[in-house]
Amino acid sequence: MTKKPLSIGELLAKEPGRLKSLQAGAKQAESTLDALKSLLAGDLSEALEGATVRDDGRKLEVLVGSTPSATRVRFALGEIHHLIQERLGLSESMRIHVRVKSQLKAGAR
Repeated sequence: MTKKPLSIGELLAKEPGRLKSLQAGAKQAESTLDALKSLLAGDLSEALEGATVRDDGRKLEVLVGSTPSATRVRFALGEIHHLIQERLGLSESMRIHVRVKSQLKAGAR
């Protein structure tokens, strides 16, 4: 037996705090992205399309538009690892994962 998908309205009615949680997550992702862009120069900051902190500050996921950009951004972020930790208040054992947006859409990892 297949379950009927719930509408957004039904989901929000079932879980009233869900919308606030989603809004808070979106706001945090936006501020994380802005902080990273402020630490990178010119075309590298323009290559960033998203950033999310996961695992209680132990993992930073960065989304870029192309494979060449991913390589350059990965190298640049590695060089300023300590600045990122300070700016975002992340764990010293933080890992940075740079992903290519087009590959995520296609389902590749």
